[in-house]
Parts: sequence; C-alpha cells; structure tokens
Amino acid sequence: MNQAVTTTSAHLRSVVVTGVARGGQLGDVIARRFAAGGARVSIVARSLADASARVTEMRAAGLDAHAFACDLADPDATVALAGRILASEDTANWTVVTLPALAEVNDRGSAKSFASACAAATSAT
Repeated sequence: MNQAVTTTSAHLRSVVVTGVARGGQLGDVIARRFAAGGARVSIVARSLADASARVTEMRAAGLDAHAFACDLADPDATVALAGRILASEDTANWTVVTLPALAEVNDRGSAKSFASACAAATSAT
C-alpha cells in the first residue's frame, strides 16, 4: 500500500534520507523537499565527504541538514548509524521516514535493520 507523506513541519520533525551522494538526484531532491517543509534532515551516503557536500549546499540555502556516512550493505554499520542519528536527535519530537526505494541494498535487509534499530531505540525511551 502506498501512502502519501506530508512534508510540513507540523507532521515531520526529523527525516533520514539515504542515497544522497550526488546533487540533483532523487535522494537530494527528496531531502531538500523535506527540509524546505521544516524537517531536520539526516543525509546518509557511503562517503562522509559526499554527505557533507549535500549538507553544505542545503545549509547555504537555510535548511536544517546533518551528514552521516554508512555503507547500508553492512547490517552492523546500519544499526550503528541508527544509534548515531538517534543520539543526535531530540527523541521527544522525531519521526523516521524510511525511503527503501533509495537504498540499493534494501533487498539484503539493511533498510529493515535501520528501521528496526530506530523502533527498538524509541520503545526503550
């Protein structure tokens, strides 16, 4: 079932977007749209340099973005990423939106590992 996601700050406080290594590609466009709607966006790319480049561009436009690096093909690294992102958030007011179509390795379960780690962390608080 497909469901539309509202990108206004009243609905989304924090969003994690993967696949944002290159400017102008789908992940970059989606991240910018969420940020323009008022969300804090965590940009994830395999390379911290790539993620940081997108964040620099977004911050120059006045958007709230933060860079993270992770190889989503590595389930342990993916779970660790969830912990790092959650540790940087105000967990009283956050939402994780997974965009599995952007994760090339989704069929190996990494996006599920990330979502599961986030769910486990929030149920513990």
